[in-house]
Amino acid sequence: MSAVRPSTQIIWSSAMIPTLLRSSTPSLPEGSRNDGAEGPEVNVASPRFLFFPGKAGECDEKLLTHWWEHAGLEGLATIVQVWLAQSIELSQARLEMEHHTALFSSRHSASPENELEQAMHLLISQIAQFQHTRVSAIAKLATTYARLLILTERVQNADHSINLHQSIADRRSHETGERSPAARLASSPIAELHAFRETLNGERNAILLALSEQLCEPASITRTRTAAHCLPPSMAVLPMVGSPEDLTLRRPDLVALDHAMMREESIGPSAAFELRQAQLNYERACLMATTTVEQAINRMVTACSSLIPARACAANADATARAAQSALRKGNADTESVSHAHVNRFNFNDREIVVRGETYLALIQLFQALGGGWESENFMHGEKSLEGAA
Repeated sequence: MSAVRPSTQIIWSSAMIPTLLRSSTPSLPEGSRNDGAEGPEVNVASPRFLFFPGKAGECDEKLLTHWWEHAGLEGLATIVQVWLAQSIELSQARLEMEHHTALFSSRHSASPENELEQAMHLLISQIAQFQHTRVSAIAKLATTYARLLILTERVQNADHSINLHQSIADRRSHETGERSPAARLASSPIAELHAFRETLNGERNAILLALSEQLCEPASITRTRTAAHCLPPSMAVLPMVGSPEDLTLRRPDLVALDHAMMREESIGPSAAFELRQAQLNYERACLMATTTVEQAINRMVTACSSLIPARACAANADATARAAQSALRKGNADTESVSHAHVNRFNFNDREIVVRGETYLALIQLFQALGGGWESENFMHGEKSLEGAA
């Protein structure tokens, strides 16, 4: 499906672009009072995100629009482009949105002004809802892809540890000429690692199938697309997120609710109950959006902070395993102690991979919570609409 056809396009005036910030999220009061004032006037601070480390600078809107190109995950930008072209879900949502656009365009220009205004708010709300579907689906796709990379590296770590244990067992068996008790002890971790690796492989295959379903293609093609991709060796970077006030300007679901509220306003006193319901829905959504961003920031900050000691533990376990391996070659250590050192090494490395991957999962959650991925201006003018070609 290509861009909106000329026959179904509408000409957007400045008045039709969403007008926002109708009701902001609650402010945080400061405990200061103006001296000389007659009453206990309290200065009110601008809304801010509680968990953001330091001052929250202005959010980079250009980065948010195509955040998957800057998230640091190898191959994610290509995966998203494939999804935009092949997604059945997106094609269905876009088809419905284009249908509503065509209905609005077919309205008679002589219709009463208030009816046109109501229809305009309804259409913008529907367009914004389509973009919310798009944003959420991209975040879901990116989350699936990140989990695939995490599991891939965990499987590689298990393979490496199995090979190390196997080399110890083979060396011991070669030296003694038989399977000694020490060799049997070394084979026990190998069996456990094999079992754990099969569990990881099963999870990885399930994630691969989920990703291929989202991309609407056979799993063999998805497997080929992602075969050489790896989880980045460094943690994700926390971007500037702005303030809660920005969310009402950016998040498409809030734009949709805002215009639903304005539609009820344009109806008049007869829709007083519906208007109050729409206002409450909008205010509740704003509060929930702020909380969601704070949860994502908190999750990411926690993961980044946890990664530092996790890496230290992994490095220490790796050094211990190398030292034990060296001692074994010199005859100063037995197989059991070396095997134990490699098991510790595997466990700490596995933990480091999980925590490092968590920083990227939290980053994706944060981008979704911020409403990233909505090319509102270009989209509403029908420019470069590449989605939904399936």
